[in-house]
Amino acid sequence: NRDNFSSDTIKRLASRVGYICSYPGCFASTIGPSSESNNGVANVGVAAHICAASPGGKRYDPTMTPEQRKSIDNGIWLCQTHSKLIDTDAETYTVKKLHQWKTEAEERARIALSNVNYFSDYYSHFGENITFLQDSIDNILTDGNYDLLNHFFKNYKNPLTDKYNELIWRYKVIYDIHCNQTQLEEDLQTYIELPDHSGMKQLAEKLCEFLLKRELKKISVMLEGELYDLVREIIDSVESYDLLAKINNSDFLENHSGIKKVIYRVNSYIVFCTEQFFILDKDGNPIHLADEDFLHKCLSTTFELGRKTNNNYDPTREDVLFFLDNASKINDLDVHFKEIIYYNVLRRFVLEEDIFTELFNCIDKQTQEQTKIISLKYLFKIFNKQFVSIDELEDFAKATGDYFPILTFLESLKTQERNLYIDEHQYLFKCDIGFLLLKHKTAPDEMPKLIEKYNDYYSSDFTYYCLRVLYFNEIDK
Repeated sequence: NRDNFSSDTIKRLASRVGYICSYPGCFASTIGPSSESNNGVANVGVAAHICAASPGGKRYDPTMTPEQRKSIDNGIWLCQTHSKLIDTDAETYTVKKLHQWKTEAEERARIALSNVNYFSDYYSHFGENITFLQDSIDNILTDGNYDLLNHFFKNYKNPLTDKYNELIWRYKVIYDIHCNQTQLEEDLQTYIELPDHSGMKQLAEKLCEFLLKRELKKISVMLEGELYDLVREIIDSVESYDLLAKINNSDFLENHSGIKKVIYRVNSYIVFCTEQFFILDKDGNPIHLADEDFLHKCLSTTFELGRKTNNNYDPTREDVLFFLDNASKINDLDVHFKEIIYYNVLRRFVLEEDIFTELFNCIDKQTQEQTKIISLKYLFKIFNKQFVSIDELEDFAKATGDYFPILTFLESLKTQERNLYIDEHQYLFKCDIGFLLLKHKTAPDEMPKLIEKYNDYYSSDFTYYCLRVLYFNEIDK
């Protein structure tokens, strides 16, 4: 049996090199207009295996798994001539050499995409057929080469046709979703005002994936059928848990089978955001989140780390290699995604000084200045007995409403020092119930009076209710 590439892998191998043969010096285009149809495309390239797909083939490696043999890492895009040539001599055309060709070809393709004349050259060659162009953009998104994509859009200075304008603005909006949500509303409005909305379905699906309600409201009237139903459920939902229950109802799934992939990605994002580490699929196995492109891969890898540490697993440096290796790409994401990714990774390592520091130093300044990341940095310093000023923690709490770092710091002090500080800063009792809990631990005799005094601040707080039960034996029947 041959371990053949999937159609998606073949498409990605081709688009990663711009459908140009990877053989050094060949530069033959393997795609062009079809002579059989005005809109058709002729593809004469070959997705060749670097290590053979079956025993007896050139460079066959028996140690590889079937998944490894048919993965994109084991493929190279060639023209018909050179795909045959590499299978004539395994000693000349080694695995190492073919990987080198592949890397160089992909780099040439990246340079070509940044060429200011790319769009005019493409249009003169392919006219209104934008299939290859869309494949190239999809591939950039899948790989997380956001900086390249941004430069790519900047080169589209002279609008060509309605079809090209629709494609470029659609992917600008998708880029904004991933990397620049402050620009999203403006670019979406530009897209809405275009005469061509042929890619609206893809755009709506991407907005659904990340529960962007405000933007979905703007385009909902332009949708219909199954996708419209999903959009309405997202817009009308109040709690993520309710949405998860509704769209996974057997009747809803049965009536919306055409958008299963979108529903799966919506599920993935909700599960990630709500940290439902123990949720199982219909077969009773741990659910795996979507990871088909770079952003989803970041989220799913972050989620898996959280799931492992929640199962009493002690994380190691191996668990952060993905984030260290891809820090430059992650830093190009929108700050919303960067903050939740880095926060959920860093918090697993606040007790691991070397790993925390190495990862923190990879984070861009914008993300380092986000409230959650600053809070983690303070906790890291406290737990690792590094100097931190309590006045600084107090100022941070006042500015952000996050009192956890100062509570943690006070917890680390001796009882006398802690009580002295709290007695001198009694306003803190109004700010966070955690200060009442500190008093409960060190001065329980003072608690009845404090509980009554701050009733108006915490009457609906469950922890406060527990304190009343403890000290006054009050149980709300």
